Amino acid sequence: LALLLLVVIALVYWPLLGANGLRATEGHRAIPGWQALESGVWMPTQMFEAAYVRKPPGMPWAVGAMSWLLGENELAARSVSALAAGSMAVVAMLFAGRWFGPRWGLAAGLAQALMPRFFTVGRTAEIEPLLCASAQLAAFLMLDALLRSREGGLRRHWPAALAAGTAMVVMALAKGHTAMPVLVGAVVGGAAVMARARGASLWKGIGEAVRHPGVWGSVAFMLAVLTPLALLYVQAVRGRELVTEDVSGFLLRFDDVARWLAMPLVVVGSGLPVSLALLFPWGPDVAREAALGPDDERAAHAGRALGVAFVVAIGVYMLFGVANERYAMPALVLLPPLVAYVARGAAGGFVPLRGRIAQRLLLHPARWAWPVLLGLGVAVYASVIDPREAQERSGKASGLAIGASLPDGAEVWADGLINAKPEVLWYAQRRAGEQGTPVRVRWMRPWARHAAVMVGAGAGAGAGGDLPAGTLALLNSAELAALKELGAAPEVLLQGRADRIDWFLVRAGGPDAEAGRGTPLGTTIE
Repeated sequence: LALLLLVVIALVYWPLLGANGLRATEGHRAIPGWQALESGVWMPTQMFEAAYVRKPPGMPWAVGAMSWLLGENELAARSVSALAAGSMAVVAMLFAGRWFGPRWGLAAGLAQALMPRFFTVGRTAEIEPLLCASAQLAAFLMLDALLRSREGGLRRHWPAALAAGTAMVVMALAKGHTAMPVLVGAVVGGAAVMARARGASLWKGIGEAVRHPGVWGSVAFMLAVLTPLALLYVQAVRGRELVTEDVSGFLLRFDDVARWLAMPLVVVGSGLPVSLALLFPWGPDVAREAALGPDDERAAHAGRALGVAFVVAIGVYMLFGVANERYAMPALVLLPPLVAYVARGAAGGFVPLRGRIAQRLLLHPARWAWPVLLGLGVAVYASVIDPREAQERSGKASGLAIGASLPDGAEVWADGLINAKPEVLWYAQRRAGEQGTPVRVRWMRPWARHAAVMVGAGAGAGAGGDLPAGTLALLNSAELAALKELGAAPEVLLQGRADRIDWFLVRAGGPDAEAGRGTPLGTTIE
């Protein structure tokens, strides 16, 4: 069964993984990792000579590590996500087999590997797969410790606590606290089962869960690792101008209340068909099924704990004002083991009515129908949708064209283009280096500080700012319009369009600056 799952993982996440250029926000994740690998400076992460700390450094560090093995390319950048997504399927299979029986673990593994919400991001150099994989492992380890709460103290649970704490460290380095609601859900879900089994209140169960060595031990280990690391990072960024992110954009706004209210339904919908399993771990029939035997009791408790954990996690996300379902995506990692719970129930573990419903949802007797249908979806996405989206949204073509036109030793400054499409500058720099004409790319922030420098010409160029005359700048249409409003008439050497963003390669200063090599002025690159 494990070999079959590994074959599915390989077919879902790895074919054509490095075939397309970076797009969307992949450049923001990959380029800092590549530049850390080149410079040897890992704290803080940097992008085009600016300290880039919008996100924690976990994903750039992982990209840098994989690129040390595979080279600085798209395959290395995306392999971090492919490995993380594949590991989630294996973890789901292992824990589902532990809770519901080895026979049913494969159902959970396939559900995780083929869930559309994950096989799309699992093929990109984005943070979510690494974040979700680490959150899933930590949550399942803590939940398993709580479900087996009567089995010994710290001595018995310390290996799991150490593993969960390590996963929490990776989670924090990937995207900070954004998956913490999943861990809260796991603790409350385990506490709810503990309290119900002992006839105690939920609050008493939560208190016992927090004091459980599998929970507090993992948190203590996480803090022991992250505290000195955070102090080192603060020391590394001290006195530097930082590229940061406004966290208010993730919180609830008054003009976004409808989206906030709809977020739980959107998250559940994004998890289809796996989220259909949420129909089952509720109601009095679960208690009747738990009374059938020890294995049935363990399965019922685990199913209910997973259901409670998911509901609580979504509630915590809402409590913090999360309206974008993408930010609540980590909660979906709790669902695949429920597919094993439903498969077990359909085979006789549920009361007759619930068993028939489960069989219908699993498309019984065509037991392989869902994996085959989802597998076809993966094939269409990887061979048709993904390449088309990459062609439309990647800045690779623009970057290669710019790089081919740059003179030896050129210095290119940019702001808006790096902020929106950093891969344009990275591909330009790489192409120039391949041609033996290395260039320097610098992130000029904020734009207003440098705009006035480009207004002058000849002797006036460079006055009042730090942008040298003759420097090349890559601007978007808004930045070019702002220059013209200031009275400038910048010379456009090259122009084009990348992912619906118009860009213009212009020269700062007067007419004595060298024009782009081999490219007619005003040439347009689509």
